Amino acid sequence: MMQNEGPRLATNDVERRVRQFFDASNMPALQRVHVEVEKDSVLLTGRVASFYQKQMATEFARRVAGVVRVVNLLEVRY
Repeated sequence: MMQNEGPRLATNDVERRVRQFFDASNMPALQRVHVEVEKDSVLLTGRVASFYQKQMATEFARRVAGVVRVVNLLEVRY
């Protein structure tokens, strides 16, 4: 393993775990949310159908180990 791969692998792992929460939810809109991870922060972008889905996306992302901050820029479109 190269020295620089550690943080990138950890970032990929956090993104994968956030995606797993979204995919396991009963909300298809969350499966289309774009997830970006930088260090201990997660950025959520895209569209969801309700404020409830927007809030659940934040809660799911917060549950992932290593996530300190969630920036939720999801748009609610009815």
